[in-house]
Amino acid sequence: MPAPPHVMRYLGRNTPLPVSADAVQDLIADLGLPQHIADYKIGEPELKKAASELAGKYPEEDLLRIYVSAL
Repeated sequence: MPAPPHVMRYLGRNTPLPVSADAVQDLIADLGLPQHIADYKIGEPELKKAASELAGKYPEEDLLRIYVSAL
């Protein structure tokens, strides 16, 4: 399964992807699935904590930017 569109846009900056982030976002919409983290009652404070805890391979600032773009 392809990564969520927000992650694909981040990864696609440096790596060609076999499918576009827009195509995945359209598929998610067509299936009627939630498209935003906020749909799960998660906000920026939780995202900041997650980015801090999960930073490692990717910088905390990049993770937070991806998360916030998914709000």
